[in-house]
Amino acid sequence: MRRLCLLCFLCLLWPALLSAQRSVEAGLFAGIAQYQGDLAPSPFAFSESNLAIGGVYRYFFDSRFAMKGTVHYGRITGDDRNRPNYRPGSRTWQMENNIFEMSVHTEWIPFAKPRYGSTGLFKGSLSPYVSVGLGAAFTNPKLTIPAEDRRRQFEPKATTTFLVVPITGGLRFDINEDFTITAEFGTRATFSDYIDGVSINGNPKTNDWYIFTGISLIYVIEELVGGKAGR
Repeated sequence: MRRLCLLCFLCLLWPALLSAQRSVEAGLFAGIAQYQGDLAPSPFAFSESNLAIGGVYRYFFDSRFAMKGTVHYGRITGDDRNRPNYRPGSRTWQMENNIFEMSVHTEWIPFAKPRYGSTGLFKGSLSPYVSVGLGAAFTNPKLTIPAEDRRRQFEPKATTTFLVVPITGGLRFDINEDFTITAEFGTRATFSDYIDGVSINGNPKTNDWYIFTGISLIYVIEELVGGKAGR
């Protein structure tokens, strides 16, 4: 665990050693949240998709590397009856949870090109990107358990705050000089089985995951073109 955290921290810091064309941008995110755990099937159930919103601030060290800070808020839900192996008469627990996440990411855009050509004119482009980050998630899972269900066991290690590693892939499209749109899928490694508040009462051998998928509208605040600050 410590080695993984150290590796993530180093991945977040190493682009700061780079120096080239820089830009700053910020925007808003909207999409869906889902989770995979003791009360949700694998793969994710479309019926358990819920609204997610957020914000992003990105600082480019050059056209291919950026440091990104994000905040996300979303609702996740789970229901035993959505599991592929559910049988009538089996457990019928339900869960809902609100997640607030803050994280920092290192982002790589391998095929990115400068936004401006040698003549200084803007050039739109479509570029894939990937990122890895480190953050914290704050949750409040709520379980709905039938009154007649007496199989529930005490969960001694239940918690509501988690270290998370976001792993994201997406596409960015530079619309014009001022705005960019990104579409991304990001899964979160939580290193815990308690995102849904259930572990011993489910499968304690596997950890929970959750995702944020959606679109961001980004505004380019400032950029350096040919060594001179723009805007």
